[in-house]
Amino acid sequence: MPKKKFKITNAGSSPDSPDLVDCHIEETDNGYELVAKRVVLASTTSTTPPFSFPSFDYEGWTWTLGVSTADSNSMSGGWSNNDDPAGGEDSWTAQGAGSGDPEDAEARSASAK
Repeated sequence: MPKKKFKITNAGSSPDSPDLVDCHIEETDNGYELVAKRVVLASTTSTTPPFSFPSFDYEGWTWTLGVSTADSNSMSGGWSNNDDPAGGEDSWTAQGAGSGDPEDAEARSASAK
């Protein structure tokens, strides 16, 4: 059975939000991995929301990313990093077919219109 794969399509409106857009959350045999530019940033053995990825370094900041909802077509949650000294959190959403490559799902969706 193909593994679930989701692409972050919206990461809120904070100055660092664009850093997370196009990152992927990919299902593994043991949980999920957060991947950017084909590099695994963090992994978790949790599979049922709510859960969080361990803190990770990316684009010059230390990030936390939590998953609050997940279904076969989408995931969402919150994120923060140490760029905001007040510790403010923003939100993110990811889209995917729930299996395989999110880009393939987008192409199928577009061709169905």
